[in-house]
Amino acid sequence: MKLIKLIYNELYKIFHKKLIYILAIIAFIITALSGFLITKVNNNSVNALFIETYRQELKDLDLSNATNVQAYVTMQPIIDAYDISKEKKLDPNGPAQYFLDNKISDVITNYYNAKYVEKNEEKAKELEEEKNELISKLDNFDWKAYINEQLEQMKNLDEIGLTDDTAKEMKRVYEYRLNNDIPLAYTDASQELDSYLTAYASYDASNKKDTKLMNHNEKYSFEMAQAQVAKYQYRIDNNMIKSDYKAISAQSSFVGIFGSVSLFITVCIVMIAGQIVAEEYSKGTIKQLLVRPYTRSKIIISKTIATLIVVFGFILFLAIVEGVVAGVTTNSFSSLTQPIVEYNYHTHQVFTMNTITASLMKLIGILPELLILTLFTVLISALIGNTALAVVLGFILTFIPSMFSGMIDKFKPLSYLPIFTWDISEFLYGGMSFSESLTLPKAIGVDVVTIIALIIGIILVFKKKEIKNQ
Repeated sequence: MKLIKLIYNELYKIFHKKLIYILAIIAFIITALSGFLITKVNNNSVNALFIETYRQELKDLDLSNATNVQAYVTMQPIIDAYDISKEKKLDPNGPAQYFLDNKISDVITNYYNAKYVEKNEEKAKELEEEKNELISKLDNFDWKAYINEQLEQMKNLDEIGLTDDTAKEMKRVYEYRLNNDIPLAYTDASQELDSYLTAYASYDASNKKDTKLMNHNEKYSFEMAQAQVAKYQYRIDNNMIKSDYKAISAQSSFVGIFGSVSLFITVCIVMIAGQIVAEEYSKGTIKQLLVRPYTRSKIIISKTIATLIVVFGFILFLAIVEGVVAGVTTNSFSSLTQPIVEYNYHTHQVFTMNTITASLMKLIGILPELLILTLFTVLISALIGNTALAVVLGFILTFIPSMFSGMIDKFKPLSYLPIFTWDISEFLYGGMSFSESLTLPKAIGVDVVTIIALIIGIILVFKKKEIKNQ
């Protein structure tokens, strides 16, 4: 009961500080602003700036110079495509714009190459006629007719250069588009299907190799591609990719917060944990705290537990804010009830889970990092008694892994450092690490030892801390 009372008192003190509310307000404002910008920013205005820059660069080009010709042939097709889009008033996300960018633009580029690089007037004339014919289709673009044309072309695999399996999946996706009213366009649903075909092509190429002969990096890439393809296929088989599908949704935004220790979470940890003890020293309130009938061990444990409660509460707050903002800006609150597809690397089967379960599983993946970073910062706060230094060291600890992760396989002793083992997300559902030196048993062993050592260190440091001069 005494420990619970101490934890309550620590929470009371934390929530009576302006810091926690400032962090929450800043997180809300930035999240809301970014969510608004993602849905409202007009890419055409950004493209217009590049186009005007290109126009200026091409004004004084001397086409008798080979280097200038290459620059012209590179930039002029982009300008032409932009002008066509503006003239035709195409929907920047629609199928006609997609057709312009991915079919007509190639013909325009080939035309300029034929005319100015190859200097083949006959070929240039043929390409110009083809270009004009394709442009005429933009007025009332029939995307279904275009897809049927692609299906017809796929009857001759030798000409299109695809393997039987890849061609089969491409045909399957084209038919899925027709059946579910998903044109080739810049919509989330269309790009999701494009991503599947890209992933499948990579998987298909790797699948021709014997996995026993693969090195670690090749096997890791193959397993990732295999998992990605299996999840996509499940979603296609179960008609989960609809025309109104949103890549950024209330569900993806909510669950995503639990998948990594973001900058906001790091700030919360180091700011709260960094001052939980140090502030007591700087203000002199540590003396008043120690004269109470509580052992030093219970005092520091209560502070640590209170910090962790606030950190997990802040993560939940961020998830709710992200989910609500995404739900409002993309009208996707219904996604919260949709199943999330995952892949079991041991059985090579896909399975589904609900939003809450998926969030908890992701939280398990980053739990060691949350605990170690919090405990480390509390230890520094208790040891040094300086909030600023505790915060700085906490930030440094966070950014070290990204700086040196590529060196783990070269210097294998690094794989025993907790900063490289504290994220076990990649091991969930039987996955393997990008590094050959990292395994799940090693990661769990290092993390458990580190957490225990930090807890013992915090208690010992606080118990032996000289308070008389504070």
